[in-house]
Amino acid sequence: MHNAQTKKFPGMGQFDPINSTYRSEIHLLNGHLLHGYSKSKLYPEAQDKIVLLEKWILRLFNKGYFQKMHRIDFYLKAFTGQDELIFTLYPYEYRMQSNTKFTLDQRLIQFLTKMYNEINKGSTEFAMIVHKGKRNTEEEIFSLSYKRFKTEQELLEFILKKKEEGHPDGLVMGFFHKYKQRYLVV
Repeated sequence: MHNAQTKKFPGMGQFDPINSTYRSEIHLLNGHLLHGYSKSKLYPEAQDKIVLLEKWILRLFNKGYFQKMHRIDFYLKAFTGQDELIFTLYPYEYRMQSNTKFTLDQRLIQFLTKMYNEINKGSTEFAMIVHKGKRNTEEEIFSLSYKRFKTEQELLEFILKKKEEGHPDGLVMGFFHKYKQRYLVV
């Protein structure tokens, strides 16, 4: 009898706590606390940070953490100071923090609402409901309201991708210069 081998990739299962945008704390029913981060070592983090959260949440659900946990807290990592709690997931409901920009993020709220509607109907596994980033308006795509690139290289990769997608050069380069000045210049 032949046993199927699981594919292993370099850095698989290893978090990058320094360069992650988000972190989580999973409070298990048995009293243990598990820490997670949104970025794996050796692999880039998704540019669309809401899709990043959606896929992460679905992985946690599909791996059975919702049946083993009391709650999961999600934080926006701070580079200085304390990380910001943005929302908490419970087995059958979620709670957004009222003092965060995510409170009014329509895509994230729709995702969580749809997911919890399915959970409360008895669904046991999801492969669904992750939004595609192209639904974003240019205003959302080129928003300067939060830091999402940790290095100039990440910013350049984003800029090149947006130019390939056909966004106007003036808009793309204007965002590049303003973002770099606001978040990357020391």
